[in-house]
Amino acid sequence: MDHGLAEKTNPESDGGQEAEGVNRKFRLSSKIVVTIVISVGTMLFTAACSSRGYLKYPPYQTMQSQNQEIFKALGKFGEDGDWLVIRGYKQIDDQVSALTGGVLSHAGILDKDRWLVIESEKEGVHTTPIDLFLDKAHRLILVRPKWAKGKAGWEALLKARSLVGKPYNFSGIFGVKLTDSYYCSELAVEIYRTHFGKKDLIPAVVTPVNLLEWGKILYDSGAREE
Repeated sequence: MDHGLAEKTNPESDGGQEAEGVNRKFRLSSKIVVTIVISVGTMLFTAACSSRGYLKYPPYQTMQSQNQEIFKALGKFGEDGDWLVIRGYKQIDDQVSALTGGVLSHAGILDKDRWLVIESEKEGVHTTPIDLFLDKAHRLILVRPKWAKGKAGWEALLKARSLVGKPYNFSGIFGVKLTDSYYCSELAVEIYRTHFGKKDLIPAVVTPVNLLEWGKILYDSGAREE
């Protein structure tokens, strides 16, 4: 018997090769679709990040006075590693708020030791002076993460500092994980990962509103008066 011919005409062998070919094409098609979605989404995201949303800034003097009150509260109640969860003024903040069904749209990590905020936006993970961060906030909520016990808050802050310079993970808002890339609330949670308990279940997509569920609210500025 010609075993070579038998192998070539084996229906099971041909079927397996055909199935593998189909699977390979499906995986390739899926990657192409994901790439297109991410590319288009990134363009829309970039445009929205630079566009004003529907919320109006209060008069300059009013805003500065409100900022002083918030600044005092952060000095009194805030600690390194706390979360600053806000509702911002940009079009992207409007979109995030609408998509998540929440009233909050962005989050940063308090570096009280340096009076900075570590956050992740389109330019990646970076630091922002606290006064400039407050200017972006229509409302600000100070949250103490439930994992920030003992030295955990300081350790989390050191982790956040080490991630400065990492790219923004746009695909993360669709539940696609990328190594060493983070969107704002993903970054806020990631720095506490080593302190997670066995019962801590973190969803694929972490929204700014989720952060309120995993910590204690220490201060809420409320919405600014326009």
